Amino acid sequence: MQFDNVDMIDLIKIKKIRRQIGNSRSITKHDAPKIGENASYVRTEGKTIEVDFSLASFDISDIRFVSPDEPSSIEFGNINKLREEVAGVFHKDTISRLFFSDEPDRYYMALVEGEVDLSGIQTWYDEATVKFYIPDGVAHSSTYKRVIDYTQEGNNLVFDIENNGNVDALPIFTVKNNSENGYIGIVNQNGALEVGNREEMDGKIVNKNKLLFDYRGDKIADALNNGQKNVLVSNDDTDENNNTGGLRIVDWEGGKHIASTRTSFTGAVQTASLTFDVSTDDNNLHERVWWRQIFWAGSVRQYGFIKVTVSDDQGNFLYGTETFKRSIGVESEYNFLVSDGSGGYRMLDRKKFRATNQDKDNPFNVKRGWSDITRNNKEVTFFWWGGYIKRTVPEIENIKAAKVHITIGQMQGKDLVTRCYIDELFFEKRNVAFEEDIPNLFPMGSTLEINSENNTVVVDGIFKNDYFVNGSDFITIPPGKSKLYVSASSWVANQPSVTINFEERWL
Repeated sequence: MQFDNVDMIDLIKIKKIRRQIGNSRSITKHDAPKIGENASYVRTEGKTIEVDFSLASFDISDIRFVSPDEPSSIEFGNINKLREEVAGVFHKDTISRLFFSDEPDRYYMALVEGEVDLSGIQTWYDEATVKFYIPDGVAHSSTYKRVIDYTQEGNNLVFDIENNGNVDALPIFTVKNNSENGYIGIVNQNGALEVGNREEMDGKIVNKNKLLFDYRGDKIADALNNGQKNVLVSNDDTDENNNTGGLRIVDWEGGKHIASTRTSFTGAVQTASLTFDVSTDDNNLHERVWWRQIFWAGSVRQYGFIKVTVSDDQGNFLYGTETFKRSIGVESEYNFLVSDGSGGYRMLDRKKFRATNQDKDNPFNVKRGWSDITRNNKEVTFFWWGGYIKRTVPEIENIKAAKVHITIGQMQGKDLVTRCYIDELFFEKRNVAFEEDIPNLFPMGSTLEINSENNTVVVDGIFKNDYFVNGSDFITIPPGKSKLYVSASSWVANQPSVTINFEERWL
C-alpha cells in the first residue's frame, strides 16, 4: 500500500483489504398519488475502504538460535515509535493518492476517517484497522488514455472513443491552433461545450494579432541565439551599468532553460540580458508579452532576480515586472513596474511568494511559471497567480513599444537562486482599439486546454474561464463506445490539432 506517495511496506503489513461492491446510493422519494412512491433523484455517494494491518518493532526473521535450548538475545523494542511514524503518514488534511498493489492499474483519492485503534496485543506487536474515505467514490486509472485519431465530416472533427470504466470519465482537451481561431465547440451524447465566440467572423476584423517573435516549447534556445546580448533597458540603471554577464542553455527536468553562466561569485552586482526588437512601422499601441519562468531557491542564502521589461524607441523604460529574492529565507517578491514619465519608474503593486517548489508557495515552480502583460495604450494588465491586475498609466499613453528585454541578475557577493530560468517567450501586436473587442481569441500557435477534471479553461498557461460560453457544460465521456465532435471557427485556414486525455474510472 502507498498513501500520499509513501510506501508503507517498511512500516506495516497488510492483512486484509475490505472494498465495497459499488457505492451507497441515496434516493429522494415522494408519495405517489395512489400506490407506492416516486423516485425523483438518485445520488451516488462516496465510499469507504477498510484495511486491517499489523505492525511490529522488529522482524521475526531476525531471531537466531545459539542452541536448541538457548535463543540468542534480541531487543524486542517498543512499538510507540513505529506507531508515531504511521500516524504521521495518515495525518493528512487534504485528499491524497491511495494505491494498492493488488490493483496495479488504479488509485484512489482518499482521506483517513475516524480513529485508528490498536488492539493492545503486545508492546512490540499490534494490529489495527484504518478506514479510508473516498469522497469522489471511484477508482482512477493510473495512466491517461489518449485519443488523437479522427475523421472529418464537413467542419467537424469526429473522434471514436472507448471508455472501459463503468462511470463517466472527465476528459482534458488540448487544442493546438494551427491558424487564427475564435471558437471551439465540443459535443457528444452527454452534453455540449463552447469556448470563445461562434459569431466572430474573421472577415469582419480590420486587424489581426501578429506574432513578432515566438520562442515557446523547445524554441527557447533560438531566443538565446537571436537576442541582442547585454543592451538592456531596465527600470533601474544599476542593472544597465552592471550588464556584463553571460547567459547559457541548461538542460533540466526534460526541457531547455535560459540561465546565467555564473551561479556564485564574490564580486560586484552582475546582470545578463537578451533584447528583442518589436518596433514596426504602424502606430499600434496594443501588445502582449508572454513568458514562462522558474524561480526556485535551493538555499535560504541565495539571492537574485528575473526582469521582463519593455522600452520605447528613445531607450526609456515603459513597463515590466521583476521577480526578486533580496533577503535570507525563501520569501520573494513579484513587482509590477511602470514608467513615471520622468526617466524613472514607479511600483504599481507588490506580491509576495515563497521560492520553494510547492504549489501553495510559488507560482513560478517547475510545473507552472506562466506570466503575461497586456497593454492597450495607457491600460496595462498584469497576470498574477490565476487572476489579473489592471492599471491605468497615463505616462505611457501614445508611446510605442520598441524593445523587449529579459534579464537575470545576481547580487553583490551572493550566490544566485539555483533555478532562475526563462523557459518560453513570445510577443504579439494586438491591433485593436478597445480591449473588449479583441479579435481572434486564439492566435496561431496558441494552445487551449479545456479541463473537465477541475473545470478550467487555460490559454497558453493563463486561466481564461471567461471564454467559457454561458449555458455550456464541461464534457464527460460515457462508459463504452461513443463519438465526440469538435468544431472550430468556420473560417479557419487549418483545422486545430486536438488531443483528448482521460482517466477511466470505476465504482
